[in-house]
Amino acid sequence: MSTLRRLFRGWLAIVLLAGIGPLRAELAEEYELKAAFLYNFALFTHWPGETAEPFTLCLYGPHRFGDALRQLDGKTVHDIPLSLQFPQTAQEARTCQVLFFNPDAVPRAAELLEALRAAPVLTISDHPVAWPMGTMIVLAVDPQRVVFDINTRRARQAGLDFSAKLLRLARTVH
Repeated sequence: MSTLRRLFRGWLAIVLLAGIGPLRAELAEEYELKAAFLYNFALFTHWPGETAEPFTLCLYGPHRFGDALRQLDGKTVHDIPLSLQFPQTAQEARTCQVLFFNPDAVPRAAELLEALRAAPVLTISDHPVAWPMGTMIVLAVDPQRVVFDINTRRARQAGLDFSAKLLRLARTVH
């Protein structure tokens, strides 16, 4: 391979890697925001009866949060310490107060949501297909911000109630 060709490939690799860096940073920032949203959704949701200790925020399936969840260490929800859990089955997910499932879990989402239909588990996703399946809150990214839609009918079926403050901030409420 000629020296010129090696230099060109090296330059191309640097340009491509430089372009990937900002994308990774944007994704990290997006999931830091989404982690903050998950926490605040929990703060502005009311569960029936007494909430178990610890307050469990669960991630179902592979996720993209990376280090963004570290900001939740030491937090409390309704004066109960927050704990992160990673359930492997729909039955395990019934012990969660908040359950986030990502797009990679969507093939199993219908089964998961059916298993949780009457359970007081706040279901959240950032995949648009999750909305018609009955997810209670779906996050989306508009050009400059993270927005969310709320399904109050589905939440009421599970015995959950959202604060009026949270409902006012939603892009849409159904």
